[in-house]
Amino acid sequence: MHMTKSKMNLASKRLVFVLAMLGATNALAATNNDSIAVSFFTDAQYRYSTNSNVSSFMLNDGAIYFSKKLDGGEGFVDIPYVEWLNSGSPLGNNGKTQAWLSYSYSNGLSWKLGKFDRIFGFEGNDTKDIFFASQGIVYGNLPISHTGLTASYKVMENLTVQGIVANHSDRMVVNREVPDYGVKLVVPYAGNTLSAGFLRHDNSVANEEYLVNIVDSYTTGAINLALEYDYKKSRTNVGHGFLLFGSYDWTETCSFGVRGEFTKNMVTYTAMKLSAGYVHKFSNELRAKLGYDFDTNKAFDGADSTNTHSGVLAGVYTF
Repeated sequence: MHMTKSKMNLASKRLVFVLAMLGATNALAATNNDSIAVSFFTDAQYRYSTNSNVSSFMLNDGAIYFSKKLDGGEGFVDIPYVEWLNSGSPLGNNGKTQAWLSYSYSNGLSWKLGKFDRIFGFEGNDTKDIFFASQGIVYGNLPISHTGLTASYKVMENLTVQGIVANHSDRMVVNREVPDYGVKLVVPYAGNTLSAGFLRHDNSVANEEYLVNIVDSYTTGAINLALEYDYKKSRTNVGHGFLLFGSYDWTETCSFGVRGEFTKNMVTYTAMKLSAGYVHKFSNELRAKLGYDFDTNKAFDGADSTNTHSGVLAGVYTF
């Protein structure tokens, strides 16, 4: 009974948040004759795994977006929905809810204030924006979202500097904590885009965390390549993450991709994930994804490695 009441209270809070965001968006629309742009995506999947707990149909990901263009800026609300096994309310329960305002100046300066997607990492939060049916294990090393302020400045044609000051990663409220702060450099060169970022979090005097994220991506014709490295350090632990990605657009409708990842937590475990995928584009709105994943984990306590094989068929519809 207590669990049921907790879930109902959580669902109620999310519904109140959604209604508040819609109200704010409508109020914003009243200041301008332009209409609010509404879009959405849905990612429905069937996943089979040697781990029987995840062999099922699922609503893997999805979101409803509301955006409003302003003079030089934008208001944006992102209401995610996802429902896995025992996930509770499908609205906003995966930490990816967004609500922000942004503004850009003619001199190359721009800012964004509110709750927004993370500024680090190769793979995005929404599965419609990634090649595979789901994000990899390196994705989990990084914050999902930030609540605060980020600003960027285009110093020159091949250099953009972005800074951030925000609540502790993935939290909307902090209790007397020192906020996260960091910086990211973006450097396009010779068909590549290199980004290097640093984020410092200080939850308390005894728990400082430092994150370094480097991504180098390359696109030429039908070939897409990417390399990502993460370094994370606290007073008691050091971790690393590596990602290699490659995809080939065989035709305008058929693409193949591979992804290899390795993460190491110096205290508890190491993990490796190998993924292969095929994407068929039926239209600009509808794609099918077929994928295979192999996961292996090794704990430092001497336990045997755990290996998992899984396959997935996904349909992603964007409107």
